[in-house]
Amino acid sequence: WIGIKNQPTTLNGTITTTSTVQKVKDSYAFTSGLYFDDEKFKQGFDNIIKRAKYYRFGGDCYMYGMLASGLIDIVIEDTLKVYDYMALIPVIEGAGGVVSDNNNKAITLESDGSFVATSNPTLHKEVAELLKSN
Repeated sequence: WIGIKNQPTTLNGTITTTSTVQKVKDSYAFTSGLYFDDEKFKQGFDNIIKRAKYYRFGGDCYMYGMLASGLIDIVIEDTLKVYDYMALIPVIEGAGGVVSDNNNKAITLESDGSFVATSNPTLHKEVAELLKSN
């Protein structure tokens, strides 16, 4: 996957796009593991996987490529470092996805290590609401 700010994401020269899934109940949700520093964030994640059509643990950066290719819909992680996620942002956004931290704030170099990526703004809004619903 190649992602460049303000350009479409490509995979082997072909433009990729995220899924059109609009609801958590229809989504495939992934995380690398249950290593959440923030208990409220973990409870919010639990809310999401209880509602998701399917969830899976494990995958690391490959999950974000699958998101950018429309194969999964939600990736939620915590305890990441800036080098873990900054290069993923143009890949996700260039395919139509949305990223934020667990408080639905933009990701910056000073972000807290939480990372929420979804396939589109509508799904992201529901995910953000579920993450803060505790």
